[in-house]
Amino acid sequence: YDPRTIKIILSGHELSTKDYVRLSGELEQHRRSIQEAFANVDLMVVPTLPGLPLPIKDANEPFSLNACTFPFSIAGIPAISVPCGFSTSGLPIGLLIAGPPLSDARLLAFALAYEKAAGWEARRPVI
Repeated sequence: YDPRTIKIILSGHELSTKDYVRLSGELEQHRRSIQEAFANVDLMVVPTLPGLPLPIKDANEPFSLNACTFPFSIAGIPAISVPCGFSTSGLPIGLLIAGPPLSDARLLAFALAYEKAAGWEARRPVI
């Protein structure tokens, strides 16, 4: 783990019982709301990051907190990031595909179909 991530993980022992119970309830509510969002859709497609990636040395906090992956990760549902292009400076851009619980096979099939149709696996950035 990145040293900043380790620091955040270890800070958990300072959490009071009251805060733990409150945060656990908020997490459960988040998980329910994400699952409810899938009531009318098969999969969700969003950017992997809200902007271009930073070099690790320039990141002031764990980047995952700002990634579009975070809500799906803490909800415990399947998601995959696939390439969908490059910035003008050659940085990779990702597309996040997420599905409801136990939709792993459908999610992977969709990701594979997208990758084959888009052809990004054969493209390389101009550096």
